Amino acid sequence: NNEIDNLEKLCIKYTSHVKKLVDLTQQINEHFSNLKLKLPALTFDDILLKTLELLQNNSHNVREKIRSKIKYLMVDEFQDTNQIQYEIIKNIVEDSQSNSYTAKTILFIVGDDKQSIYGFRSADVRVFNELKKNIEKHNKEHFKELEDNGIISLKESFRMLPSITGFINYILQNSMKSDISKFDVDYKEFVNGRVSLNNKELEHVGSIRILLSFITMDQGQDNSIAENTDIVESEDNESDNEQVEQAEIQNIADYINYIVQNENNQFDLIKGDAKVAPNYSDIAIIMRKRTQFPSLGNELLKRSIPYEISAGSGFFQTMEIIELTSALKFFADNNDIDLIGLLKSNMFNLKDIDILNISLMSNKENFWNKFVKYYEKDKNNFLIKRAYDIIIEFKELADRLPLDTFLSLLVERTSLLVAITDSHRAKQIKANINRFIDYVREFTAKGFRNISDLTQQINTLMASSSEPEAGVFSDENSVKILT
Repeated sequence: NNEIDNLEKLCIKYTSHVKKLVDLTQQINEHFSNLKLKLPALTFDDILLKTLELLQNNSHNVREKIRSKIKYLMVDEFQDTNQIQYEIIKNIVEDSQSNSYTAKTILFIVGDDKQSIYGFRSADVRVFNELKKNIEKHNKEHFKELEDNGIISLKESFRMLPSITGFINYILQNSMKSDISKFDVDYKEFVNGRVSLNNKELEHVGSIRILLSFITMDQGQDNSIAENTDIVESEDNESDNEQVEQAEIQNIADYINYIVQNENNQFDLIKGDAKVAPNYSDIAIIMRKRTQFPSLGNELLKRSIPYEISAGSGFFQTMEIIELTSALKFFADNNDIDLIGLLKSNMFNLKDIDILNISLMSNKENFWNKFVKYYEKDKNNFLIKRAYDIIIEFKELADRLPLDTFLSLLVERTSLLVAITDSHRAKQIKANINRFIDYVREFTAKGFRNISDLTQQINTLMASSSEPEAGVFSDENSVKILT
């Protein structure tokens, strides 16, 4: 009774505060809605809601018009779908009169309920399971010849060695159960498809070892026990967590030396038909977060362990990406700043004195017209003529080629990869350029065709993204660290 009385008092005490918060939220939402109307603009959620509203109202038979253009609808990563997205799909594939699946649009979904991790943006694994049941029911009624009612289970994993597959199955079969909550799912075991376990392959299935860290809370000291193995006992507070992390990092560094310096062939690797002792280059560390890199690096250095970190942060802020973006922006809108950036880039390598001389050609014209006049004045200048010829060529191609093809051809035509050969970052720069082209290809595949759309997206990413650079390692005998 006392607890109930105390709860009632708390509710009365904070009711006015909650009401004020609700009122403030409503005011902010109203202001934001008015602002979107004024701009005009839509958020991503607005687009989803208005699309669903359009389909549900079915004005001018819009559902049938859309359906007539889609013979096959495939949705990947369906476990990350939310209820609104599910309703949009249903309105496309279901008949508006009978609310049953129509043969006009065939739905195919791909997903793994174990990988549903986007709950923070309203992804709901229940949506995946509901649609799966509906598909099974529909196929059972209308397509009885389909094996397993059209459900194709891909249980085999070709990524992992048998030891890792067995370890994951053993750990997760007891920790993933649908009876924990309605948002949980039952664990389905992996089947290893990588090896057929004949006698020879049984020797190379790998192994799993667990390193534990132990901290004595009353003294705050690490207590090593038995060959780099510690046990963690810690309360859940920031100070203790830092001690645990540091103990884990020290443990990892010690264990790496233990592997490399071991003399009893315990860790020998199979390379070809021979067994060889492991080197530092055979070891990789996957970290939970990049903020742990400095601590790990210090511990490795203390033990004279060579290491490399996979790429730095700030992929979109690297000079090579900035230069390629300047090139794209110039071909989109003829901007002076972007042209100067393009001419000074590794693609053309004009010097500051060249840029100054071009700028002095006249006062009232844009930089491109000044550059053309400068070229016409001195056509024997090899670098100027080369830059002019290539830029003229790509001005004509800008609206005719897919963006990734345009960019790849520009890199090739300007010999950019040759120009960066002498840089100490040559491998990293090349990896970043190739990754950027892949990014542009993916961007184009989403339906965007315009250079301006692309450069606007990249400008946003340059300002806010901490996307790491493309991963690249040397051939040196060093431990590889990555996230």
